[in-house]
Amino acid sequence: KNMAAKGCGVLVSFLSGSRSSLFTGPMRVRPCLRFNRGYSLSTVFQRASSGGKMNWVRSAMLATSVGISCMYYIRWKSRDIETPTVLPQISADDGKEGEEKEKKVTKRELRYQDFASVMYEGEMYMSPKDFLESVTQDEPRSAGYQVMDDRILSKIIKDVPPLSKGSSHFFRDLWNDGILTYADYLFLLTALIKPRKQFEIVFRMIDVDGNDTVDLEEFEQMQKTVTRRRNTTSVEQSKLRQSTLITHLFGSKGNKKLSSNDLFKFIDDLQTEVRDMEFNKYSLGGPTINAEQFAEILLQHTNYDLQEVRKRLHREHEISDTSISFEQYSDFCQLLSALDDFQIAMTMFTIAGKPVSEDEFSRASQVAIGKSLDTKVIHTVFKIFDLDGDGKLSDKEFISVMKNWQVRGMKLKQTKREGLWAEFKTCVKLEMRNQ
Repeated sequence: KNMAAKGCGVLVSFLSGSRSSLFTGPMRVRPCLRFNRGYSLSTVFQRASSGGKMNWVRSAMLATSVGISCMYYIRWKSRDIETPTVLPQISADDGKEGEEKEKKVTKRELRYQDFASVMYEGEMYMSPKDFLESVTQDEPRSAGYQVMDDRILSKIIKDVPPLSKGSSHFFRDLWNDGILTYADYLFLLTALIKPRKQFEIVFRMIDVDGNDTVDLEEFEQMQKTVTRRRNTTSVEQSKLRQSTLITHLFGSKGNKKLSSNDLFKFIDDLQTEVRDMEFNKYSLGGPTINAEQFAEILLQHTNYDLQEVRKRLHREHEISDTSISFEQYSDFCQLLSALDDFQIAMTMFTIAGKPVSEDEFSRASQVAIGKSLDTKVIHTVFKIFDLDGDGKLSDKEFISVMKNWQVRGMKLKQTKREGLWAEFKTCVKLEMRNQ
């Protein structure tokens, strides 16, 4: 990609009349078609079409090079969508061993593999640090990994604190001293993005004898249900007998019972821990964040145009001085965990196809989570998503963007190439508007 961009950079540099024949770094097509030496698309076209006898030749060649560059970018970005990674899998359809069958690897499996940094018996696992980074960072901070043998594993499992000593710093306290399987990863991720109500329903269905506890076997069945896993993939075929999560919930021998209260307290602590990390990343240990930092948190895992949002927020002096506390941010995250319920409540106001007001948004959040959000948080959300400045909110736009944020780093699959083309057209429109 960088070599192709470098070649286009050379051509654009020549056509635009630059004395330098090479850019110092790879060309960036996004955001808004700017090159890393400060050239904007409009500037390059102006330089190419002004002065000299060959101005029309330069303009034509420049248009061709930019078009090729943009199409290359679209093809490069769509590789994750249209070219799924495949793993060989043994087929049991006809009872013949050794027959291989292609299976698509999901984005969650790919993300697990990208962040996993612990190797045990030739297989990769996550540490508690890896899991936290996978839901708060776009990319792993390091590419290295640690090799774990039976001696190290025994010590790590022995040092796992019991459930009675759990806290909202559990994973940060363990950091590298832990090991999590892919099944653990899916369960923890689901606990972050699904409302408590769904776990309560599944727990009651699994708890056949009605004693409000489940054993390890029942919990594994619960894991598969809430994460909607049907088939065991190669990533899930683990040689690890007991992970840090299982030891914490069921003891070192895996023979303890897990009550519903203990499970929901663990989930609440997990959600608080991740939200605290997201909040402190921008507050730097302070008690509040401003409106722009709040917007960055909400839009960090989405394709939303953060630059345009910043401009809208800067134009509103009342919003630019807004301070949002951790409690207010946590309440909003609770609403996002109940996004499906919130969407149903919003239907009452949008049934006629009209946008939603701030008062109606507040009433819908009250219905979804049993509490109203702070008015300044709601006002800030409206300024982030109010594209036409009419003081109303399109629930479809809000819901679609927040669903992307909800899955923390695994953007929802774009089913058509037009999604990427729409991004490019928006980028060009913004560039033209700025001129």
